Parts: sequence; C-alpha cells; structure tokens
Amino acid sequence: MISAILRFQRPLARLARRRMKLLKSQKLPILLQQSLQTALPNEDGLLEAQKILSIDIETTGLNPEKDRILSIGMVTIAGNRILLKSAQHYYVKDVEPVKAETAVINHITPEQLSEGISLSHAIALFLHEAKDKCILAHGSVIEQEFLSKAMNIKELPFIWFDTLRIEKTLLSHKNINRNDFSLSALRNRYQLPDYDAHNALSDAIAAAELFLAQSKVIYPSQPPVIKQLYKRSL
Repeated sequence: MISAILRFQRPLARLARRRMKLLKSQKLPILLQQSLQTALPNEDGLLEAQKILSIDIETTGLNPEKDRILSIGMVTIAGNRILLKSAQHYYVKDVEPVKAETAVINHITPEQLSEGISLSHAIALFLHEAKDKCILAHGSVIEQEFLSKAMNIKELPFIWFDTLRIEKTLLSHKNINRNDFSLSALRNRYQLPDYDAHNALSDAIAAAELFLAQSKVIYPSQPPVIKQLYKRSL
C-alpha cells in the first residue's frame, strides 16, 4: 500500500495525470494531442538515452497576457551531444509594432518579423519537434507560460529541464548564495565561452551546452537518470 502511494506521488506519475486531465478537459490541436498521448519515458532511464529539445523564445516582455512571442529557437540533444543539424530559428510575424526598448534588447527588427511565420505555424513546428522529447530551457517559466498562452491551455505538461533551477538547487545543497543566475553568468562559472545573447537560437544552444556541463558536474561518477535532473528542475 505504501509503495503504491509513493509511486502515485512521483513527479512523472503526477505529470501523466495532468496530461490525461488536459486531454479530457478540452479539444486540443492534433499535434498537441499526439504529444500528450505519447508515453512518458521511464523515470529511471538514463538521461543520455533520452532526446531533449532545448528551446528559447524572445518576446516583447515578460507578461504572456499582453506581450508577444517574437522568435523561437530550437536544437536537439541526443546521446549527450548537441545536434547542430537539428537547429531551427523562426521569427514570428506580427502586425503590431515592436517596442523600441524591446528592439534594443533582442535586436529583432520589424523587417525580420515581416518575413517571419505565423504564431500558429511556429507553435506547430515546436510541437512537431517536441514529440517524444523532454524540453529544456533556461528559466523555463517564460517558455512554459508563453507557449501555454499561445495554445490556450493552463500549462504545457511536458518534462521540463531548467538550467536556472538546476543551478539554484545545486548551490542550495552547498549553502552557497549567489545573485546572478543569468545564462551568461552561469556559462562563465562553468568556463563555457561567451556567446551572442538574446538570439533565440544561440540561447537555445547556450542552454544546451550549460545543461550538459551541469550534468557532468553534478553526477561526475555515474550517468544521471531522468528523474534526478527533472526533480532539480521543479
């Protein structure tokens, strides 16, 4: 009885129930239905055997209720390797003008957006790539909230790995306090090279590199399993 209760409370078991609840609660896009109907991986499976989609989105701000997605970048990790051939980057076409302060930060111009794709097309491309994969992002709450809003759902119940949360969990166990958890600051701590920030594709690749570095540092003597880094990302 106790073992059954413990299995029921495991993070991936809870995630599976949230998936089923969402599938039953409303009519969803076909690609999203297919993703949610795909069996979750074994929580004790090796991380290196699981494909991971590292993503980043650039937006006009931090509020998904009023701000918009401007671009999305994606790259796949498989076998602890970043598959650069899988890299994708899309601008999202929008009729509303870009704020000046937003353009200064992410260097996305109206001309680039005018040649972009629709938001629905970008979401479809993401869902196509996300099927059978765990999802990775730095500070994933932004990606989760904006993608959920774009799909008109409360949450996107995928397995999310978050390099920011992983680092905070790691430092809390070592009783270390730090204030800067930006992607560039964490890359510097892991002696990773500088990169062109605030570009969705370069940020997705940068997060992927950081994730692999974190995995090696946290689990130096044995390959990690999925549940270990998933728990650190919650």
